[in-house]
Amino acid sequence: MKTILIPLIAAALAIAAEKAPKTPDPTPAAPVLTAVQKLKLRDAQVLAISAEKKFSDYMQTIQRQLDSLPEYQSAKKNLETTTKAWQAAIIEAREVVKCPDCDLNPETLALTRPVPKQAKVETEKPKQ
Repeated sequence: MKTILIPLIAAALAIAAEKAPKTPDPTPAAPVLTAVQKLKLRDAQVLAISAEKKFSDYMQTIQRQLDSLPEYQSAKKNLETTTKAWQAAIIEAREVVKCPDCDLNPETLALTRPVPKQAKVETEKPKQ
């Protein structure tokens, strides 16, 4: 008896599924690219990667040339020295006013205290 009922139930479910109204897929299928379009995309991708590699190699060559110039080395060292002096002056100013967390506005040379972060307070909207 079980062997007869199972195929009958399966057949009934299949018929019911065919008769049921089909709901359209909410997201349409993505368009499919042709082989020619895929090849064009791959060619453009390979060219872009190749150009990026050439540009990177070129920039490395320029950097090596810059590094070999004594004027560049002198300017780089001067920049590092003055940056360290600027940072030390900011730290000293903070220590003098006893505000280690203060920020310095470089335009006005004024120290400002950091704004404390406040917890967000969610307000309920009145129901209408």
